Amino acid sequence: MLGFYIWNILYDLSFVRDKQLRFQNLHIGEDFVFLYDLLPEVDSFVLLPEYTYAYIIRPDSLSQHGTRKQIPLSEIDEQVYIRSYGKQRFEGLKDQPYAADMVTNLMKYSFEAASYVVDRRKLIVPPAGARQIRELLRHPLTAGEVWQLDRHRTSNLIYLLWSKLPYGIATLLLTGFLRLLQLSWSAKTTLRRLSTR
Repeated sequence: MLGFYIWNILYDLSFVRDKQLRFQNLHIGEDFVFLYDLLPEVDSFVLLPEYTYAYIIRPDSLSQHGTRKQIPLSEIDEQVYIRSYGKQRFEGLKDQPYAADMVTNLMKYSFEAASYVVDRRKLIVPPAGARQIRELLRHPLTAGEVWQLDRHRTSNLIYLLWSKLPYGIATLLLTGFLRLLQLSWSAKTTLRRLSTR
């Protein structure tokens, strides 16, 4: 599941039509929701070694916001919806061979979104609350189910434990985690600059 996106898959149009798969009317993230609807319908697929599509991220595109003075809460709620929808759809896919990859991917994106909300909470209007953070951190598996995963068990145990922490501690740790990431990115950038001299 890791590395599967809507834009790097070739589709049989008749399959999409027969299954009545549609994009939901969302401002951003409709590709993830489409993928969550697609996966339960697929019995098998083939990975091609060739690159069939070039995905370009432009700094001024809709998905790259840059610096903003305010972030509407409705945008945060939409991101929470996307991740919650994926967790809901995952419930029926727990027995699939890609389940460990899918739940890890879901939790990675949910964790990143929770970090984003905590980091930018002063810009969100009206303010985001515990409900959004709690839902983003919620793990769709029980501890026993996480323990049964054949891959990514440790990272999912960390995600699960983090989701069980009291709200204040969870957000404090998210803030600390973000600072560590920022220091890490800064150090990597500095090392890259030094190595190119």
